[in-house]
Amino acid sequence: MSGIHISGRGFLASYSTSNKTDLITCLEKASRFSEPEYRKYCPAGCLTPFGEISGTIPVGYRDSSLLCMAGIHAGVVSNALGGPISAVISNGIAYYDTAQANNVTSTTGSLSSTLFTFKTSGCYGFLGMENGAIPDSQITASSVLEWTDLAGQINIWKPERARLKKQGPAWAASPSDEHQWLQIDLNKLTKVTGILTTGSTMSTYNYYVTAYKIEYSEDGAKWTMYREPNVDRDKVFQANSDYFQEVRNNLIPPIVARFVKIRPTSWNQKIAMKVELLGCQFTPGKRQFLSLCMMRGVRLVLEKYSILLLGKGFSALVNTSRPRGRDGSGSCNPYG
Repeated sequence: MSGIHISGRGFLASYSTSNKTDLITCLEKASRFSEPEYRKYCPAGCLTPFGEISGTIPVGYRDSSLLCMAGIHAGVVSNALGGPISAVISNGIAYYDTAQANNVTSTTGSLSSTLFTFKTSGCYGFLGMENGAIPDSQITASSVLEWTDLAGQINIWKPERARLKKQGPAWAASPSDEHQWLQIDLNKLTKVTGILTTGSTMSTYNYYVTAYKIEYSEDGAKWTMYREPNVDRDKVFQANSDYFQEVRNNLIPPIVARFVKIRPTSWNQKIAMKVELLGCQFTPGKRQFLSLCMMRGVRLVLEKYSILLLGKGFSALVNTSRPRGRDGSGSCNPYG
């Protein structure tokens, strides 16, 4: 299989010899496939100027849409990597709305006989910015915009104002430069799959971020800049083009982090944004859980010999520090 194609040009020839039996081209429309459910494989580089899509998630996409480009928009496949998609056909609707996501803008569309949606992992829940589950104390920033208006009122665009759909001003930085950031503490390791952003949402302040990078950490001390697999540069996410519309960017692959830091790289007038993180609870996999079980095995050996040498009182102290199983039972079953 050939390598990554950023522009999408040449993909028809490049992927023709692939061993993927369900491989399609970037120009395939969903209307070509009539099965109620089907699985296809999209090549890399399907973010092309050769076609368009109508619709968005979770409502669905018009059947005239390019299938792989819709997959990029929905966040189920990466433009840089390509990958498998699973689609489901259902009855069409009267009107398809426009939305910007993953550097793809869907257009409005009229009535169609069918539409399609994508099967996903379901890990796209709101993580607590909008509903307040993340408290103000866990939202911090490099700086804040503050001034006194003509009426003598102090205006402070604090980091806790960076909640998606919250009325009033957003978080804004001062000064606006590439050293600014907004940090969200999720309080525990969490699987993060995407981010929603808007600008100031106030027509009198046409402020918004047009691009940003993502930095993340498990402990707040060691940080990693987000990169796509096999790419030796930081990912720059294309963000808003106005002060009010929501723009979604998905992380493919997702990250596991407690702390997420958004670093604006370009903006209109001033850095200002409201944010929601998408994702779900993180459950350690088999490999991640193995290290805990190895630690527990060492502790069991220590406990056994402590009984012989120091008595049961010391063994009880060792026992309290055992790592617990995924179900809290102490079991080392990775599926527990």
